[in-house]
Amino acid sequence: MGFGLLFIGFFIAYLGSLSGVISAFTYALGAAIILFALRKLLYEGKLFIVSAALCVLLEISALVGIGIQVFSDTFTPNAVPTYLTELFAYAFVIVLMLAIAFLAKEVELGRLKIMAFVNAGVIPVCGLLFVLTEVVKNSAVLPWLSLAYVLIKLGTVVFSLFIIFGAYMRICYEGDEKMQEEKTGFAPFDKLNELSNKAFSSKHKGGKK
Repeated sequence: MGFGLLFIGFFIAYLGSLSGVISAFTYALGAAIILFALRKLLYEGKLFIVSAALCVLLEISALVGIGIQVFSDTFTPNAVPTYLTELFAYAFVIVLMLAIAFLAKEVELGRLKIMAFVNAGVIPVCGLLFVLTEVVKNSAVLPWLSLAYVLIKLGTVVFSLFIIFGAYMRICYEGDEKMQEEKTGFAPFDKLNELSNKAFSSKHKGGKK
């Protein structure tokens, strides 16, 4: 349904964004892959359409940031496109998690639904910490805020990837259930599937759409 490619695009965009200087490039590359993946999900709910629109804005802001960096003498991120990119990045993943949650509810994948809703609720906290790291100048407080921001962002990114992978392995069209139960042949994916099998209810494998 597009979740496999979405996983790859999300991995590139959001884990790459933790790198700092090249975050605009990883956001641009990842968002392009995500948009390609979302074309298969647009018919699954209005929230997927909204998430696609936000991903377009993320792509544009990231490309603008890259353009400014390329023509800058110092090759450092410009504040305005950086803030816009972060804003669209957070907005996109919140809407995406809500879209997955409602789709999981529709196909009766209760644990996946709860995980997606919880993640959507935690992500704004990460956004708030990002804002605080930008406005707080106290040298005693800032390092702790920065550490909390990095840890929570990493946690939400990993959790989001786990949720997307869960959707990839368990949400399918009717008749595709057997395909979802087979191994992918890619060791990291197979290991992740083994872990997700323990997290999700076994009686809801391959929820039909």
